[in-house]
Amino acid sequence: MQAYKVRVTIPDDRMVRLPNEVPIGPAEVIVLRDGTAEPQAPSVKEFLHYVHDAQNRLRCRRTKEEIDRYIEEERDGWEDD
Repeated sequence: MQAYKVRVTIPDDRMVRLPNEVPIGPAEVIVLRDGTAEPQAPSVKEFLHYVHDAQNRLRCRRTKEEIDRYIEEERDGWEDD
């Protein structure tokens, strides 16, 4: 079995063109994703779930002192970076 290594970008239609030196005939295809691809946009269901969770978090009221403490902790974190 002969192996051919070709770097490609997978288009929306998932159709990949191989160079002419790859012979015509039966073959095995292995796709190795390099991990640098941009993440996919969330589905509508995932987005609605996120919105629902955000609404629930907003319903949780904090006191002025809790908010001030949170802001101070965030600012302290900025100085560390």
